[in-house]
Amino acid sequence: MATSFITVEAITRNFKNTSKKRNTTIFKDSTPDIFNIQKSDTTFENGVNSNLESLQNDILTNSNLINELTSSPTQIFSDKEIPIGNIDGVNSSFTLSHTPIEGSEHIYLNGLLQESGVGNDYIISNSNITFLTPPEKDFKIRCTYYYIA
Repeated sequence: MATSFITVEAITRNFKNTSKKRNTTIFKDSTPDIFNIQKSDTTFENGVNSNLESLQNDILTNSNLINELTSSPTQIFSDKEIPIGNIDGVNSSFTLSHTPIEGSEHIYLNGLLQESGVGNDYIISNSNITFLTPPEKDFKIRCTYYYIA
């Protein structure tokens, strides 16, 4: 994995109350949450070092948050999928490519949204759809849903 970096322009004050600009390059190591800070000016007063450590801690905190958010499961949208199964007026069971997130599926029969649940148009269990009434030959079934990658 390549090393990524950002450059932060920092204004620091020394004890004589004069300001000086300093560019600080922060490298993110390929190991998560490890940062190395390179200073273009190595003559720091104690207060400046403390500010730099605070900046590094802020970056680590933000990095941890970003890693937490990006490590969450990814939801993927499947649009107008045609489920597997014979549409012949006899078969009522069909299979999707993935298991939808519960309640995210929309099943259309000839363009009309079907109602889910026992006693309604269909039931779904994992990636299996079972229609109450088998779709007639040449009917079109389309499914839209979210699933976890």
